[in-house]
Amino acid sequence: MKKWRRVLAMAWAVAAFSTPVLAAYPEKPIRLIVPFSPGGGGDVQGRLIAASVGARLHQPIVVENRAGAGGNIGTTYVAHAEPDGYTLLLATAATVINPTVWAHPGFDAHKDLVAVAGWSTSPLLILANPAVPVHNLHELVDYAHSQPGKLSYASGGIGIITDVEMAMLDQNQQLKLLSVPYPGQAPAVTAVVGGYVGLISDSVASGLPFVKGDKLRALAVTSPARIPSLPDVPTVTEQGYPELARSAWYGLVAPAGTPPAVLKVLSDAVSAALDQPETRQRLANVGAIPFRQDYVAFQKFMDTEGQTWAPVVVRANLHVK
Repeated sequence: MKKWRRVLAMAWAVAAFSTPVLAAYPEKPIRLIVPFSPGGGGDVQGRLIAASVGARLHQPIVVENRAGAGGNIGTTYVAHAEPDGYTLLLATAATVINPTVWAHPGFDAHKDLVAVAGWSTSPLLILANPAVPVHNLHELVDYAHSQPGKLSYASGGIGIITDVEMAMLDQNQQLKLLSVPYPGQAPAVTAVVGGYVGLISDSVASGLPFVKGDKLRALAVTSPARIPSLPDVPTVTEQGYPELARSAWYGLVAPAGTPPAVLKVLSDAVSAALDQPETRQRLANVGAIPFRQDYVAFQKFMDTEGQTWAPVVVRANLHVK
């Protein structure tokens, strides 16, 4: 009897002390690690999350860019952070692609990270410097075949979805494009705008202003239908390249071991943020679509994405030892 009384007393103590702690979360600012350089599509989405979700939590979310190795540096940092809900990662397709691309990425997406919530999706654009004499994918394929080994594309990081998109186009159409690496998507786009490299794939979120400003030419969009912001740009599917119909996605993940109660607080805050008309308008302004997934559904989605992309990466011969 005394033993059971001690057990009950301990259980009561744990409940009594843990409930206020969880109820108070978050008690201080939260760091959101964006594993990419400032100015790219991921950075844009990360800052939208920080502003919108932070307002729901009544605590600031501070964006910290930790770029490098296709997103591995920032991801590894979060994977080994304290699982207390105060260090989060902006998750993208690279989060689940990189373990297949890199022999030693520094993290195991299944063991070291746990899903928090989905945030948005954004179709991709296939873009060219205006000096490249092509206006659609058919013209690009013909031009590349006539100039084997002379046309190049900028890569913001091996394994990120925009890099995979261009690698798939190159391999599937046997274009013999040269991949030019840059330390992030933003400098890669800058190189194409400057005419140092001819082609790039970028999210609508970060590529749209350059198209509107006539700095880059959009050859195709990867969405199922043409997008309102670029109604004259045909989709990859209507041009006969349905295998390129991929979209970037964004969400939040946390270090494995983060308490489910904390995950729920964060997940609910993301959902509440996506309910706000101003948030949805901000997403629309950068060509993104709300992607509402709670922490359970988003975990399943990420697991499926990892299985989907693995054979694509192998076929595209993307691998870093």
